[in-house]
Amino acid sequence: MKIAIGILLVAGISCLHASSLLLDGSFENPPVPAGSLTQYATGSNIGGAWTVTGTICGTSCVLAINTTYSEQSGAITFEAEDGSVALDLTGSGNTVDGGVQQIAATLIGMRYNLSFWVGNADNTKPGYGQNSAVQLVVNNLPVNVYTNSNNTSGIVNWEQFVYSFVASTSSTTVKFVNATIGDNEAGLDNVSLDLATPEPATLFFGGFAMIAAAAVLRRQTRRQ
Repeated sequence: MKIAIGILLVAGISCLHASSLLLDGSFENPPVPAGSLTQYATGSNIGGAWTVTGTICGTSCVLAINTTYSEQSGAITFEAEDGSVALDLTGSGNTVDGGVQQIAATLIGMRYNLSFWVGNADNTKPGYGQNSAVQLVVNNLPVNVYTNSNNTSGIVNWEQFVYSFVASTSSTTVKFVNATIGDNEAGLDNVSLDLATPEPATLFFGGFAMIAAAAVLRRQTRRQ
């Protein structure tokens, strides 16, 4: 029985560290052919997971770019932070309001960590002279603008940001919107939403509940 209780405890704690609650956080579906990009209009769907948003960006709100794509005769390439595809929220015309959103199931009162990477193309290249900025919106409420001012010659520089929050609803809408002015790149990649590591007290009470459940199971087994 001690072994069974231990298994229950490990299983319960492991559930707190499941895979990301957001699907296709690296935008790998559908695949983008090598050396090319795919344009997405407002209202369209990316990989069955992300919905493209925007009111004035029209037919090219966001771009899904293969990691081998390049511009300016190869002077600048667009390597993804994770996998083979990343998004550019500026679309083809930098109309500012292009973005993507997804709804995730959450537990009220639980703390979550939202991790994402913002990409900034080489600021020395024509058309890419500004820092890349992305607006985070959660449940239709603007949270913050996250700016990557780091520069790497010839490629996209990626910077990670993490936003922690306590869920107040059983579903949470996570939205990213281009906030870059006068620039052709606001990269987004490797997005994940996970339960935060529980505090020791949470583990204690969770473990106590598991033990109680195991005790009930043991009594029922004896009666059979």
